[in-house]
Amino acid sequence: SRLLARMPPWYACPSSPPGPGITHYAVPTGAGTMFPPDKAISLREITDGTSATLMVVETVGTSLNWMAPVDLPVVSGGQGGFSSLHTGGFHALLADGAVRFISGNISPVTLDALLTRNKGEIVGDY
Repeated sequence: SRLLARMPPWYACPSSPPGPGITHYAVPTGAGTMFPPDKAISLREITDGTSATLMVVETVGTSLNWMAPVDLPVVSGGQGGFSSLHTGGFHALLADGAVRFISGNISPVTLDALLTRNKGEIVGDY
């Protein structure tokens, strides 16, 4: 496709090897996330707070076509394939629009709390 090579620059991580039309950002999907498999959600359903809910994560090694409707299924208790070429962790976009650097040493409990939108967890520093 002619559009493949016209990927907007914000879909590319400056630290990742260049590739035409390749992005390393994905939407985590699954029950309780911002993007459950069975429905669209509204902002009022993010009861844990938009500043404590992940919306997009960095996932180097997946080489996703930026136009493909590919998501990143997540499983409770695991890192879910989030990774980057940055030392020490990966970038994530929160539901409030903020971008945060998440430590690769984040506890699975804290990561699960960030992935869910409505379980009532209090997320401290991470």
